Amino acid sequence: MKSIIKRNLSLETKYTLIDKKYISLVDGFGCTCANCGKLISNIATVKNESSEVFNIGFDCLETFLINNSLLDGKSILEYQQFKKFLPTYLKRSKDIKEFILNNKSLNVVSIEFDTLDFKNHVENWSKYHKQQYLTYYYIFENGKKYNSNLKLANEVNINDFLDVVKSVCNVNIIKND
Repeated sequence: MKSIIKRNLSLETKYTLIDKKYISLVDGFGCTCANCGKLISNIATVKNESSEVFNIGFDCLETFLINNSLLDGKSILEYQQFKKFLPTYLKRSKDIKEFILNNKSLNVVSIEFDTLDFKNHVENWSKYHKQQYLTYYYIFENGKKYNSNLKLANEVNINDFLDVVKSVCNVNIIKND
């Protein structure tokens, strides 16, 4: 069992989880954890009762989760879902980035995701299938589009996935919903 270790942030303060994201360290991004000082790419943004905002790593967030009185409970499930699907988000994002790198001469300027279609499929077909296809389009500098798709679990958070894609691929994301 993980133990609670006193770091920079007070363990006597209640925090609210306001955001979670992945920022690639490979490209020189990321930040340091306000609690332990380590370099982090999996970032949870929390706010204390005095409205001060801190970026902390998921390990430190888990320390806060040990004692539910430290973190506003309404976002714990959201955090757990993000952590559960982050490996999938990263793998799919890296596949997209590989396509962009392998087709550099075409100069991908943005990617357009058809999230409405994905949500409709989840709504209508989730009782039959655990995964659905998410259609997206690479948009090249010359204005041409190339369509592709990938399978994602029905319960993924599309906004979280697109945030990871944007971070990993460093490209403009267009969401059709």
